[in-house]
Amino acid sequence: MGRVLMDGAAVGLPTGLVGAGATVIAAAVLTAASGLLAARWKTEQRPASR
Repeated sequence: MGRVLMDGAAVGLPTGLVGAGATVIAAAVLTAASGLLAARWKTEQRPASR
């Protein structure tokens, strides 16, 4: 019984690390995309209001 729990923990740890890594990568991609959109919005040429 103890061995099954040990094996489950050994498999669960790398799986958790992979999931955490994927989450960090997804967050980085979203942050980069948001930054690019914000930079584009700030540098956008707007027609003169007058």
